[in-house]
Amino acid sequence: MAVEAELKFICNGPLPADLTPLWSAVAEKVESRAGKQLVNAYYDTADQWFRRQDAGLRTRLQQGRYEQTMKLAGTQQGALQVRPEYNLPCASVWPELSAFPADIWPAGVTAAELQPQLVQLFSTDFYRQTWLLHLAGGAVVEVALDKGWVTAGERKEAIEELELELIAGDTDALFDLGQVAVQQLPLRLGVMSKAERGYRLFQQQPVKATAAESAAPAAVLTAILYNEACWWQQQDQAALALLHQQWAALAEFWPEFLVFTGQPATTVLGSQSYVQAQLRLSQHLSKE
Repeated sequence: MAVEAELKFICNGPLPADLTPLWSAVAEKVESRAGKQLVNAYYDTADQWFRRQDAGLRTRLQQGRYEQTMKLAGTQQGALQVRPEYNLPCASVWPELSAFPADIWPAGVTAAELQPQLVQLFSTDFYRQTWLLHLAGGAVVEVALDKGWVTAGERKEAIEELELELIAGDTDALFDLGQVAVQQLPLRLGVMSKAERGYRLFQQQPVKATAAESAAPAAVLTAILYNEACWWQQQDQAALALLHQQWAALAEFWPEFLVFTGQPATTVLGSQSYVQAQLRLSQHLSKE
């Protein structure tokens, strides 16, 4: 089992053709990996058992080989997503649940019971460019730029994301690198995984204006990120109204957000200073 800790960014504009010079300026060593096409199929039961467990199940075809991945329920620490995952080889596009450790299944549930219930719900197909950055202090971060599509039946949605995943070292390295990326590239924070986007597309459930689940800063920041996604997708005015309320609530804990409450939300969203403030708060929350 591995524990995935990553920051996800959505591209808000065109990126330079080659990002290697940017990473070379901040890393002691940069390993540029050959780009590759990744085709992924996502599975669940008819009643979406995996979704209800906040788990994700997929198979991936790359370079002629299949791999299956199970991502278990994790935590959303502001912008930082942390969750355990298992990656195992498989013989075909169809998952083999018996290959995963028996102790990941809840009491009363078995792989043998779930296997015949599996159905494919949606897929992703994207081109990935990858860099492995060796940073000062020994941290290692994998940077992945993904461009492609998530597809559910006749419906599809574009993917254009930059992901920073911690391979070794402290999460501070992720946030420091994130700050550099935001300074140099047109990026905003992303909160939804490709799997969540696929489920929403499959169910025809767009992101809606979202109230925070609690007054805790992490919950408020998560709601803010969903309301941003709602605005970018649908220009929903209700999401903008909630954003102003949530910035004000967050400012009581993190005063840096007070400046945004007096500005038009459309001016704030996607601005460099705003995304940097979100990263600083997320870094603080990750240590609590």
